[in-house]
Amino acid sequence: MQQKQLSQKQQEILTLIPRFRFLTRIHIQSFLKHKDEARINKWLKYLIQNQYVLRRYDNAIIGKNRSPAIFYLGNGGVGFVNTFGMYDNTFIHKLYFDKKRSVTFIEHCLMIATICCALDNQQSDIKSYEYATASDISDLQNPFHFLRNSELSVDLVFSKKERGKRKKWYFLTYFDQTLPRYRLRNRIRKFKEFYFSSAWENTIDQKFPTVLLLFETKERMIYAKRYTKYLFEDEETPADLSFNFATAQDAKKDGVTGAIWE
Repeated sequence: MQQKQLSQKQQEILTLIPRFRFLTRIHIQSFLKHKDEARINKWLKYLIQNQYVLRRYDNAIIGKNRSPAIFYLGNGGVGFVNTFGMYDNTFIHKLYFDKKRSVTFIEHCLMIATICCALDNQQSDIKSYEYATASDISDLQNPFHFLRNSELSVDLVFSKKERGKRKKWYFLTYFDQTLPRYRLRNRIRKFKEFYFSSAWENTIDQKFPTVLLLFETKERMIYAKRYTKYLFEDEETPADLSFNFATAQDAKKDGVTGAIWE
């Protein structure tokens, strides 16, 4: 099938999916700000039939416990995205193997998509949000591409701008429950090292972002808080370096801009 046969909205879906890797129809409809569910399903059906998009769906589960279908790029979709030259070869290569991703990885991606949908829905005349996902950072032209060499594990870089106030920046990382504790500690330690490198200020020329850390369980969150406190046991935490902690359940309920952070 020729690229010109794709509608503008279908092409938009193909460029939207790799930003998050996995999306539900609800996510896609929210990002497109489109009211017609049937039209979204029609576009997706066409993309699936022509192998631009693949779908994961468990027909064995019925009733209220049925999960929505999850969409990700097929080989045709990856090839389409690659023609734009947005992403480096390493990232494009990863997209070809999304069909083999674990449930944990997929749920992680869906969580970040849900957060971004909430940020979009909170846009107003007096408050605005801008964000870059981990995939966006793989874009060679993205202003945050330099973070690829920082060893930071960041799922989202976003800003909040309220009328009459300075723009505030945030790093958000979601820790899966299966992540070993030594890797959790390493990821938190990398934020400290990155702060003292001054790479953010030298590149973006903005105040260092507030670090937001999300966890699947309260037990894991408490462990991370204790380790972060230990990191600065022999020195005072810099006034402009802030670590905030919350559970994923609270984030889903009240959003990452709510009063959920400890």
